[in-house]
Amino acid sequence: MQPEKVVVLAVPVLLLVFYIDYWHLHAKFEAIANPARWGRLRVSAKHDLEVASFTMGGFWEGQPVFDEVAGVAETMVGYMGGSTQHPVYTEAGTTGHFETVRVVFNSSVVTYEKLLEVFWANTDPTNPTGQFCNTGTSYTPTIFYHTRTQHNLANLSLSTAATLLHTTIYTRLVPTTSFYPAEEPHQFMYLKNPEKYQQHVKHCKRKDRLESVWKGRPVRI
Repeated sequence: MQPEKVVVLAVPVLLLVFYIDYWHLHAKFEAIANPARWGRLRVSAKHDLEVASFTMGGFWEGQPVFDEVAGVAETMVGYMGGSTQHPVYTEAGTTGHFETVRVVFNSSVVTYEKLLEVFWANTDPTNPTGQFCNTGTSYTPTIFYHTRTQHNLANLSLSTAATLLHTTIYTRLVPTTSFYPAEEPHQFMYLKNPEKYQQHVKHCKRKDRLESVWKGRPVRI
C-alpha cells in the first residue's frame, strides 16, 4: 500500500476516535454541571430500569453512597411526601417534605435488597428526631416504596434491623408520592463542592455514629 493511501485512510479513523473521546468527556462534565438534564437523558435511553426512593437524613450525604453501587444508573436528590407542589430547599422542613434520594437502578445488575442494605448501613434508625446533626422530620429515615414487592422487602428489612439492634426503630415505610427535584446546587454536592461536603460530613460525625450503631453488622434479607 502506498504511503499516501495509508495517510488518507488513517485521517478518518483518527477523526472518529477524537469525536468519540470528545463526547465521552463532554458527557462526564455535563453530568456534573447539569445532572438533572443528563439524568433524564440517561433514563430515557433505557427500558429495563426500576426506581427506589430513600430519605437518609440530608440528601447531600445520601447521594454518593448510591452512586458507588454497581448497577445504579442514576441518582437525583429532591423532595417527597409533602403537602405542596414544587417545594424549595428553604421551606422543605415546613411543608412535610422529606429530603430524598431517587435511585434508578438496573435490577438485573443490583437487587432492591442490596439497595436496602446500603440504606440501612448509612442511617441511624434509632434517632427519633432526625439524622446526625440534622434535626427535624424532613430528615427522618424513610423508605418510599414504589411497588408491593418493594413494600414487602422493605418491611422485612425493617423487622431484620429491629431484631439486629434490639431497640425501637424509627424508620418509616411510606408509599411513594410525587418527586420534586432539588435545586441544581444540591445535585451532586460531593462532586461540585467536595471541600464543603467533607466539612459538613466531618461536623456531623456521621461515620462515628454509624459505626456505633451497626458495629459492622449489615441488614441482609
